[in-house]
Amino acid sequence: YCVEKGYDYMWVVNDEAVIETNTLHELITAAKSAHNFSFISSKIEDSKGAFINEPSGVRRKAAGLSFFADQRLMPVNSAALVSILIHAKSIYTAGLPIKDFFNYGDDIDFTTRLAKTAPGFIAANSTVMFAGEITGEYSIVAEKDKHVMELHFYNIRNNIYISRKHKKSINVIRDIFHYIRLSLVSLASFRGLYKSRICIRGIVAGLFFNPAIIYPNQRL
Repeated sequence: YCVEKGYDYMWVVNDEAVIETNTLHELITAAKSAHNFSFISSKIEDSKGAFINEPSGVRRKAAGLSFFADQRLMPVNSAALVSILIHAKSIYTAGLPIKDFFNYGDDIDFTTRLAKTAPGFIAANSTVMFAGEITGEYSIVAEKDKHVMELHFYNIRNNIYISRKHKKSINVIRDIFHYIRLSLVSLASFRGLYKSRICIRGIVAGLFFNPAIIYPNQRL
């Protein structure tokens, strides 16, 4: 909608995000400091004030860390769509979020594509509290709800797709073996055979999953 209407920037907020009075102001301030960027994410905290979106994909170049120290901006390769300012021009090159993901990982794939067009950042002074439930590592092994078990298919499929598209071959192999191991471990859990089949289905689907990326100027 934003790109169709010709807006230059969009602020995407999760429905479980608790916004502070200066959250957007600090994102705009950060945007003026960064000049060239594809997205700037707020710093996400839990109810106790702990930093929960500290990125694993931080570009640890000295220049990048120095810029973060001076401007309160941390370069990142991807971000969650909890509170994030997106530069619309990057979407024309990277494309829109993939609808066929259905659930899980669509934000990581989307922002990874954005970060390939221009740098992505976390703005330390723009904070937001995530009010959703945080249960640690998301794993099918401990799951008791059959419906949620079924949704893990999308989690596994989409993560393998993300590895295929955005990571090195060795990472793809590691992810496949991780989920094979998960399928074996899940056999000893509640409804283990059912969970194991979901894992295997997710692995196979992830190897062949090739959804179309839609671009804003593309006719549907």
